[in-house]
Amino acid sequence: MDALREEEYEVIHVADGEKALAWHGRRITDVLITDVKLPGGIDGWQIAEHCRATLSDSAMNLAKLNQQTHLISSLKAFAKAC
Repeated sequence: MDALREEEYEVIHVADGEKALAWHGRRITDVLITDVKLPGGIDGWQIAEHCRATLSDSAMNLAKLNQQTHLISSLKAFAKAC
């Protein structure tokens, strides 16, 4: 998260899936980065499905990242491809 903030991205960090869905309901986000395994009753896949279902355009791009991925360069490359 610090690396994204250093690149001047606005980062919203929440503790669980329920809070993520609440934020999504209040704001439009350009990029969703979530862990598949989250505490609580909603996981990362469910968050992605909910976000895709509520978008006016049915297309949603997903990027698979892992701990070995350089986040900033991967997000910039992903944004150019979209």
